[in-house]
Amino acid sequence: MKPKLRSVFNQPSWVIQTKQVSAAITHVGGHIAPVYFNRDRRAIQPYHIAPWWNEKVPAETLPILKVLRGDFFCLPFGHNTAPYRGEKHPVHGEVANRLWQPIEQRRTGRGISLHLRMPVKVRRGTVDKRLALVAGHNIVYQQNLISGMTGPMLVGHHPNIQFPDRPASGKIVLRPFLFGATCPTMVERPEDGSYTFLKNGVTFHDLRRVPTIWGTIADLSVYPNYRGFMDLALMVNDPKQEFGWSSITFPREGYVWFTLKDPRTLKATLFWRSNGGRWADIWRGRHINCLGIEDVTWWYGGGIGDCLKPNPMSKRGIKPYLQLSKQRPTAINYIQGCVPVPKGFNEVKKIEVVSDDELVIRGNAGKAVRVPCTTSFIHTGRLADLI
Repeated sequence: MKPKLRSVFNQPSWVIQTKQVSAAITHVGGHIAPVYFNRDRRAIQPYHIAPWWNEKVPAETLPILKVLRGDFFCLPFGHNTAPYRGEKHPVHGEVANRLWQPIEQRRTGRGISLHLRMPVKVRRGTVDKRLALVAGHNIVYQQNLISGMTGPMLVGHHPNIQFPDRPASGKIVLRPFLFGATCPTMVERPEDGSYTFLKNGVTFHDLRRVPTIWGTIADLSVYPNYRGFMDLALMVNDPKQEFGWSSITFPREGYVWFTLKDPRTLKATLFWRSNGGRWADIWRGRHINCLGIEDVTWWYGGGIGDCLKPNPMSKRGIKPYLQLSKQRPTAINYIQGCVPVPKGFNEVKKIEVVSDDELVIRGNAGKAVRVPCTTSFIHTGRLADLI
C-alpha cells in the first residue's frame, strides 16, 4: 500500500503508528518528528522541532533548515564545504534535503513499516529508508540501505532532543567511550553572529570535565547550560563493544530517551549543543535547549577529504569513514526508544541487552526499567523478523 501524506507541523509527512508509538516522517529530508512514545498510557514527545516551523522563511534557506526537526539520516554527514573529487554535497547530504519517494507501507498483526527511497545524484546510487514500529515496543527501528556507491563516505544519524527550559533538566550518559575531542578550530565565530565556549583541540575522557575558553571546566553530562552558545563535542566509541548506546534521563518529567547502535558502523557520538549561540539569518538566538546527540562516522573538518587525513581518531586505528562498495550494499541500522522511569530514577548507569527480546535500563539507587526491544536488528537489519 502506498502511504498518504498529511501536513504535520507545516510539513507534508507520512505518519505510521501503533498503540505505543506514532511517528511522522517528512517528505523533504525524511526528518522524523514528532514521535509520541508510550501513547497508550502517557504520551511522551522528546524531539525538537525548530521554532520557525510555521514561519515564512527566506527563499534561500536550505531545505534542511526549513524542515529541521527530530532525527534525520546524513550522507555524507557534515557541512562538506570542501568538494571531494568533484563531489559537492549539500549540508548533511541530499538525503537530509531532498524529496523521498514512497515505495510501500506495510501493516501486519505485529506492527507497521514504511519504505522510502531516494536516487542520490552527487555520487550516483540509491538509499532505501525503512522504518518499523512493533506492537508492544516503545521503539523506532530504522534502516538506511546504501547501494550502488563506491569509495569513502561519512554517515550519521542526527537526533535532536528538546530539553525543558530549566538548567540541567536532562542527565546525559553514554556507554564508556575511548576518548572525547572538541573541534580543532573555532566552531562558530562572533563576526558571523555565532558564539562558542569550549576550548578548541582538546581531548577528554569524562563528560563532566571538558575545558572552556575561560580556563574553567564544563560539565557536558547535564543540559541545558551555557545559554548563548553553540558547541560541538565528539566522543569516539570502542569498536570492540557489541552495542553502543546513548541516553538522556529527564527525572522531573519521568522518562528516559535512548539509542542503540553498532559501533563499527556508527563509530562516534557527537553533541551539537544548540542553546541560543547563533544569531544570523533565521536563528536569531532563539534556537535553545536543543541537543543534537548524533551517532556518526566522521571527524572534524570540511568534508570527506579531511576525514581521510591523519587525525586523533585514525591514529587509534578507527577510520572516521565507511568504505562503500557497489558489489555490497551498506546498511545503517539504528534503534531509538523512549520509556517512563520510576520516581527517583535520575540517570542511566547501564543499558544491558538481556535477550533478543528485551533491554534492561539500570539507573541509580538500584532502579531499573525493562524494555521490550529486538536488539538483533542492529546487526541483522531484518525488518521481516520484526513485523
